[in-house]
Amino acid sequence: MNHSNVKNEFQELQNEIRDEDPIVRGMAAVDLGAFALEHPDYKDQIVSLLEQLLDDPDSDVRSSAKASLDQIHGKQPILDQGKQIIAFGYVPEEYRQPEVDQKQMILSCVCCIIMIVAFILMFIYLF
Repeated sequence: MNHSNVKNEFQELQNEIRDEDPIVRGMAAVDLGAFALEHPDYKDQIVSLLEQLLDDPDSDVRSSAKASLDQIHGKQPILDQGKQIIAFGYVPEEYRQPEVDQKQMILSCVCCIIMIVAFILMFIYLF
């Protein structure tokens, strides 16, 4: 991932922790913890942002910020070998799946539906 993409992603996370929706802020807190581990250059800034979230009015946001701080400081691993990443929106680059072609997906679904309908009609006419 190039530096401008990393910077844009970090800016997006900064915007999310200021969102009025506590769910968005909580997810951003978790995502910041994962981001800090993948991009250590941002660690100090992220720790500062997460420490601010410890005073958030929502208890779930505070818990997410605390858990992320613990992960950053090595008190709680974000990823155990062989297990999936525990983060809402942020997934480190090496674990990302390739983009799915939406048109291809729709075409596959339509083909499956046509086949199912054909089998049902065949079953009705044979019996």
